[in-house]
Amino acid sequence: MVIFGAIVNAISVVFGAGVGTTFGHLLKNNTRKGIMIAVALVVIFIGFQGALETDDLIVMVLSLVIGTLIGETVDFDSKFNHFALKLQERVAGEGGSTFQEAFVSATLFVVVGAMAIIGSLQSGLFLDHTTMYAKSTLDFVFIFVLSSTLGIGSAFAAIPLFIYEAALSLLSASIAPLLGDVVTTEIGAVGSLIIMGLGFNLLQITDIKVMNIAPSMFVPIVLIPLFKLF
Repeated sequence: MVIFGAIVNAISVVFGAGVGTTFGHLLKNNTRKGIMIAVALVVIFIGFQGALETDDLIVMVLSLVIGTLIGETVDFDSKFNHFALKLQERVAGEGGSTFQEAFVSATLFVVVGAMAIIGSLQSGLFLDHTTMYAKSTLDFVFIFVLSSTLGIGSAFAAIPLFIYEAALSLLSASIAPLLGDVVTTEIGAVGSLIIMGLGFNLLQITDIKVMNIAPSMFVPIVLIPLFKLF
């Protein structure tokens, strides 16, 4: 099922909020940090494994260079961060309840980011939900911690999350036959390399602006036909 990854991710958010609200106060900070590190290692492994699927290293390198050039020029990372900050300030400025704050914070974390995009595309293009499973674990941990302090409002982030990821998965599945196996393989490989960057960020080894590299995933759609043409 194309949207199975989106379903699992949405359930992980609801479940994380329920468990966090009920038992979150019992978990020590060191334990939470340890779980996040473990998840980060899995994310890096998934990214490394997927990146090895590339059949053309030149396409991968050029895709990353061109995509990053576009991303840095537009500066998607700063725009997303600015949007998140303004939204949070608006909620706090209006004296919103903890329910509202939890909902907004949770939604920004689980929806806005490269992993949601890459995972959804992989679900749609390859019926591969591996990245979505890793994201679901990561989201569960975050929502667990968030809901332990702000309450059950974070559970409702599952609604926009599911709509966003399911729509993206269905869209990518519908265009997959038009792209061809070569293009979809390189999209997956480039996306997996970006996933590795996310993992290193989670370990706090690097501070990679992943959203500025994310456009690289779409470069093979143009690059490979050009290579065949010339």
